[in-house]
Amino acid sequence: PYVNADGVVTEQTIQKLDTVLERFKGRCFLNIDQGWDVLELVVEAVKRYDMQEQILLKSPPRTEYFKMVERYAPEYMYMPIIKDQDECSSILEQMDINYVGAELVFSEETAPVVADEYMNAMHDNGKMLWGNGIVYDYQVKLSAGHSDDRSILFGPEDGWGWLRKKGFDIIQTDWPGLLRQYLEAEEH
Repeated sequence: PYVNADGVVTEQTIQKLDTVLERFKGRCFLNIDQGWDVLELVVEAVKRYDMQEQILLKSPPRTEYFKMVERYAPEYMYMPIIKDQDECSSILEQMDINYVGAELVFSEETAPVVADEYMNAMHDNGKMLWGNGIVYDYQVKLSAGHSDDRSILFGPEDGWGWLRKKGFDIIQTDWPGLLRQYLEAEEH
């Protein structure tokens, strides 16, 4: 049986990757950021459905993961999950990897990865920047507190709005409908 984070058995199940791929073929992009330990199997499944162009792979910025992506999935879109300071872009630029951008994780607004110079340089180099508004642990701030919770409880301007104005191309959220509503209102 499956259990929740608190150890209580749940009736929920987890879909097999093949089921997910079959369901979403041709419909959207799929972010796979927990597949680095089974990357070869993930790539085999994606190839069965001919969905390489729909897959975004993410991983922590470790050399062994970069080598796995280069070996098994060099044509797939790839983003490292960079915390506070980028020490991997120069390495990735030298590899046979479709390095499209980075998820930036930072606990403080002063982190090097959210400095205007860094973000502008990444954009000038054609890289997308991914900000994460999800709160999965109140002790760990993924975007210096500019979170889903802050957006919903105190207004989106200082949560999602801060991420948008800072220059993030993608904002990860557990509340896509509310984020979309906010972004559409900001456009008008």
